[in-house]
Amino acid sequence: MKYTIQHRRGTTSQWNTANPVLAFGEVGVENTGAGLRSKIGDGTTAWTNLPYVDDRAIAAAATALGNATEYADDGDTATLTAAKSYSDAGDAGTFASAKSYTDTKTAGLPALMFDSGLRNIDSSLYSGFTAAWVRLLRKGPSVTLHLTNLSYSGAGTGTISVLILPQGFRPPTTAYAYTSRGKSAQITASGVLQVGSPGSSIDSTSLSYLTQDPAPTTLPGTPA
Repeated sequence: MKYTIQHRRGTTSQWNTANPVLAFGEVGVENTGAGLRSKIGDGTTAWTNLPYVDDRAIAAAATALGNATEYADDGDTATLTAAKSYSDAGDAGTFASAKSYTDTKTAGLPALMFDSGLRNIDSSLYSGFTAAWVRLLRKGPSVTLHLTNLSYSGAGTGTISVLILPQGFRPPTTAYAYTSRGKSAQITASGVLQVGSPGSSIDSTSLSYLTQDPAPTTLPGTPA
């Protein structure tokens, strides 16, 4: 039997009218009429006050870069304030009211335009696990992992490690979800996916979160 995992979804009007509070880590998908946007709940904030995933990423990048609109650095220790235009040659100055900042060392910054495409990473499963498919996607800083028809041939109770995600796809802190059997699922900051009490029963899960990893230089698995 195949399962289709769908996040909560609705039109802009439906979301704004209902204005629900999404559970911590719960994903809501909004159909704006011109495309799809998503928000991730924190368990307390109503829908209309939650930022969109893409807005969070842009705000985080702007804060990290001192409000610079463009950033690329060659390794200096410059502090940028409201930067809009500055080309850096490696000094250690403080820059205000610039219009553009370019730095050749962008390692560690979120790649806002990166798109991995949907990847098949079935081969990443640890010994004893099988699944109909394991799919991984990163768009900008947003990462989604789907597992369908997961089963485990080994014996064990508690939380069992299922696979490890490569760098470029890991959450900054542990991301949580539940499986279709109501078991816990989590991905640690080191990229390890763990599922509570796996067994021979077929199970499925989906996790979405924002990564702070730089864009990977090598894509995992194969195109799905």
